[in-house]
Amino acid sequence: MRIAVVSPGMLPVLGKSRSSVEIAIGEVARRLAARHSVSVYGRARRAGTLTLPSGVAVHNCDGQKYVRWLIGKLRSERPDIVQVENRPQLVDALRRGLGPSAVIVLGLHSLTYIRPGARGRRSICATLESADAIIVNSDWLAARVRKLCPKIARRLRRVHLGVDGDRFRPADSAEAAALRAEVRARLGLPGDAKVVLFVGRLIAQKGAHCLLRALPAVRRAAGDVRLLIVGGARCGGSARTAYVRRLLRAVRAARGAAAMAGYVPHRQLPAYYAAADVVVTPSLGPEALCLVNLEAMASGLPVVSTHNGGISEAVVDGRTGVLVSPRRIGAELAPAIVTALARAAELGRNGRQRVATLFTWERTAAAYEGIYERLLRERASGRRER
Repeated sequence: MRIAVVSPGMLPVLGKSRSSVEIAIGEVARRLAARHSVSVYGRARRAGTLTLPSGVAVHNCDGQKYVRWLIGKLRSERPDIVQVENRPQLVDALRRGLGPSAVIVLGLHSLTYIRPGARGRRSICATLESADAIIVNSDWLAARVRKLCPKIARRLRRVHLGVDGDRFRPADSAEAAALRAEVRARLGLPGDAKVVLFVGRLIAQKGAHCLLRALPAVRRAAGDVRLLIVGGARCGGSARTAYVRRLLRAVRAARGAAAMAGYVPHRQLPAYYAAADVVVTPSLGPEALCLVNLEAMASGLPVVSTHNGGISEAVVDGRTGVLVSPRRIGAELAPAIVTALARAAELGRNGRQRVATLFTWERTAAAYEGIYERLLRERASGRRER
C-alpha cells in the first residue's frame, strides 16, 4: 500500500517545534512503514526530501504555495491513500485537484477547524462529506462531529492516540533515578520535595493559572510541594504574551515554590516526567483526548485533570488519577492533587497498565491500516460508504 500523509503545514513534522498532530504523524508513519510505503508531506525552511531510517520519506515545501505543491506531488506519486491531518479545507482542495477516484481520509484531532463561523455549517459538512473516511481521536469528538453533520456518521472512525512506552517509563530504575536527580538539580528542585508538573501550551484554556492558585493549599496539606510549569504560548517558543506575564508574576509571588521551564522539545519531555510525582492538566475547555495525560500515565505518574471532552476516555477517576469539575476547579483542584500525591504509587501503576493495554502507537497504526484496507476494498468493488 502506498500511503501519503499530509501534515497541516504549519509546523515541521521533524524538529523541535511540533504539536501533538505532528507527533502523531511521525509515530504512526514510522510504524506503518514497516509494512507499507509511507510518504509524509509538510512545510519546512528547507525544501527537499529526506528518507528516515524507518523508511518514511519526508517531503518538505519551503514556500507559500503549499496546496499547489501538494497537488503536484500527489499527482506524480499516485498514492493509494491520502491521509490529511487536521485541516478539513485541504480535503476540499485535494479532492478538486486529485479528482473523485482519490481515496482521501481526514484525521481530526479537535473541533478547532470545524466550528461553524464564516464558512457556516453547510459548507463545513460539505467538506466532511468529500472525505472517504474521517478518523477522530476520541468518542467525545466523534459524538460532536456526528451531531454537527449527521450525514457523515457512517464514515466516522474513532482511533485513540498512543504513547511510546519505551520512551516514557516510570522512574523505577537506577538510570531513571539518576535522570530524576539530574533534572531536579538543574531546575533547583529539592530531592525530597514532591513535584507537581504541568505540561502544555500557556493559554488560559489549559488552566495553568488555576494550578498556581491551588498551590498554597496543596503545600499546607502535603508539605514541601513544588510546581514546575513546562510549555510556551506557542509550539517551539516561549513568547511573553499577556497570559505568560501573568503566570510569571504568580510564579515570583510563590517565592521558590514554583518555576517555569519554558518550551521544551518533545524528545526531552521524558526527563521532566521522571522528575515529577504527579501531572496536572487543569483544562478549562474541551480537550479531544490530551496526549500529555497518556505520556504521564506511561511514565507511571498519577494524573489530575478535569471532566472535559474526551479526557475521561484515558484517565479513569479514582483508578489512574483524579478528575475534577472545570466549573468547581477552584474548590476541587487542591484536594485532588493532595489525594493523587497520597496515592501516587497505586494510581501511577494502574495508569501504566492502562496505557500499555489500550493506548500504544502500535494499536493506533494497526487501526489506521485496517481503515485504509477497508476503503481500498470498497473502492475496488465500486462501493463508497454513505
